[in-house]
Amino acid sequence: MAILTSILAVFKSIGSWIVDAVNDMIPIFWTAGSGAEAGSLTLLGVLCVAGLGFSVIFLIVGLIQRFFHFAG
Repeated sequence: MAILTSILAVFKSIGSWIVDAVNDMIPIFWTAGSGAEAGSLTLLGVLCVAGLGFSVIFLIVGLIQRFFHFAG
């Protein structure tokens, strides 16, 4: 049982490290609002959302092209 406890402790510390790293990176992309005021994206956050949108569009277009190539 000591081995299992040690392994679980390692996974718990790795998980908490990942959560802390993500929480430290959030302000790069998002500025939180105060009180009832809504938060907003930073410039880098806007660029990331735009890049994600373009990549999804290109993915969909590529899938459509492959489908027509396969079917035709």
